[in-house]
Amino acid sequence: MSDLFCEGSINTVFKDTVPTSKKSSSQKHTPEPAKKKSPKMPFWNIYQPRSTFKDDASKQALARDIVPFYTSIGLPAFYVVVNSIHMPHGTMYIGSGRNDETRSKPFVRFAIDHIAVRQPDDDEQYRRVVAMFERIVKLHVADKGYSWEFHIDETERRLWGIDGFEPPPFGSEGQKLWVEKNEAVPWKGGKL
Repeated sequence: MSDLFCEGSINTVFKDTVPTSKKSSSQKHTPEPAKKKSPKMPFWNIYQPRSTFKDDASKQALARDIVPFYTSIGLPAFYVVVNSIHMPHGTMYIGSGRNDETRSKPFVRFAIDHIAVRQPDDDEQYRRVVAMFERIVKLHVADKGYSWEFHIDETERRLWGIDGFEPPPFGSEGQKLWVEKNEAVPWKGGKL
C-alpha cells in the first residue's frame, strides 16, 4: 500500500478539490528523502447548538460522509470516531458574548485529531486536507447557512493504543487485517 500522502495517492483522493501542479514531461522527478512518518486516527468532536444536527439521521449523514475519506486511503472504518456534542443554551461563548446572542446564525466548531498517519510539512498537502474538510462539511454546515470553524491536530502515534494493542503501521499486513476485521485484533508485534 502506498503512503497516504505520497504523490499520486493523495491526488486521487483530492482530484476534485484542489488542482495539482503539472510538470512538463522533460522535467525529471527527484524523489525527496524519506521523512519520518507519524500517525493520524480521525477523531472528530463537533460542538454545536441544539438548533443544528437535531436528529440521529442528520448526525449519521455527516458521519457517513466523513468515514469514506479515511477508508479510501486504507484506514479501517472503526478508526473514525465522530462525536456530535450539543452545547446547552448559553454555554458556548465566542469572544465575550454567548453564541446564541452575538451571532446571527448557528456556530459549529470542529476539533479533529489525526493520529494514524501524519502529514508531511508541506503547504500544498495542508491545503488539500483543508479542501477535503471543506468538501465534507459543505452539505451539512455551509449549505444550511451555519457559521463554522475547525482545527486539525496531529497527535504522536506512540501515545495511541486501541483495546490494549499498539495499532499496526500504516499499510502493513497488520493494518490490512484490521481493515478486514473492522476491529482491533491481535497482530504480530502489536501488544502494548
